[in-house]
Order: sequence, then structure tokens, then C-alpha cells
Amino acid sequence: MKKPITAEKAAAIYAILVEECEARAHDADGFIHEFTHDDPTSEWRFCGSLGFGGKFRYPRMTVDCYQEDETPKRLAAIQKANQRLEAYRDPAE
Repeated sequence: MKKPITAEKAAAIYAILVEECEARAHDADGFIHEFTHDDPTSEWRFCGSLGFGGKFRYPRMTVDCYQEDETPKRLAAIQKANQRLEAYRDPAE
């Protein structure tokens, strides 16, 4: 069972998804709700600039997209987002 995260941490993580991967800002409440309750999901599809396959992976704290959808622009966004998300990774995970 995965442990939940704080609302503040979830909001900060979602802000990264919005800023780096153009996730829809209006979906933040759903994201925060999912990751602050018992046994959060291991992936959250947010689409954005990464296309339909744009996903946040928990507890890895990474984003990716379908391999067939990778482009240089998407890979750059993924790299930048993952660098920023690293700060929120639990070293025990």
C-alpha cells in the first residue's frame, strides 16, 4: 500500500505538471484528492503537452508518455519536469 502525501506537496507537484507539461490546471483538485488519501494510485493520466499518454508515476515521482508519442519537445519537457519532481521523491521509496 502506497502512503498518501500532504496536500501542499500534491499541489506543488501538480504545479510542476502544469508548468512543464501543460497539464490542465482545473484538474488540480482531483489530483490533490487522489494523492492525499489512503493508497493513492500509481499513475495519474494528465495528458497536457505529452499527449493522451502523459502520466505522472507515483511513488517514483516521474512523468512520461507513450514511447510512440515521444518527440524532442516532449522529451525535453519530461526531462525538465522529472528534474524538478526529484525534489519531492521520498528517499525511502
